[in-house]
Amino acid sequence: MYRIAGMVLLMGVTFTSCMDNPDPQFDILGDVFVTKKMINNEVLYAPSYFVYGNLGMISATATLPDAGGSVDLDGTTGGLTYSKEPSEADYSVNMPAEGNYLFEAVSSKDETLQASDQLQLDDLAIPEFDNIEFVSTSTLQVSWNAVSGADGYYIKIVDNDGTDVFLSYSIDKDVTEYTILESDATGNWDQPASSGQTYTIQITAFTYDSDATLNNSGYNIQEVAIGQSQITWE
Repeated sequence: MYRIAGMVLLMGVTFTSCMDNPDPQFDILGDVFVTKKMINNEVLYAPSYFVYGNLGMISATATLPDAGGSVDLDGTTGGLTYSKEPSEADYSVNMPAEGNYLFEAVSSKDETLQASDQLQLDDLAIPEFDNIEFVSTSTLQVSWNAVSGADGYYIKIVDNDGTDVFLSYSIDKDVTEYTILESDATGNWDQPASSGQTYTIQITAFTYDSDATLNNSGYNIQEVAIGQSQITWE
């Protein structure tokens, strides 16, 4: 599974794995998507780039449309994923260029492959919480406004250092309220929340690429829009 801005979305795998085939042919998928959020009361945008391989990779790059240059991606342990996600400094008032993004990856066997992904933007609205309430000790109930065109949502809690604390399961597009429990029944806890501690809670709306299928939708994100608020844990 993979995380997009902290989100576990992978719903299926189309690759032929090494378990299925002891000598699989190198295969990759590329994905570019845009994150939109409010920073210092200003709506800003930034792109993220991902390359996924069925074999270990040693390098990967993304080439932007309209001679926009290229971006070197960073690999994870094992080299099955290469990515470049934005820091705060990478956000801009300008939306990333639409068009065809070309990805190139080199496998650990020195094979080179290319894949492409089309970026088309609808400028997804930023969701906003309309209620955040502890209904009992360590049980948090939240609700938010529906975002037109969203394919789903997820909720994330981070501490003051920006470290992940909680990540919800994927939430259906028709759902606009969620209850967060201390157990793993409603999501994954990377660390326990502490009573009296201040956290940032985020509500994220997302869309899939127009050609995404049930099996590959987790690899084909188009837009992400993030709203957030501060909470003190009870």
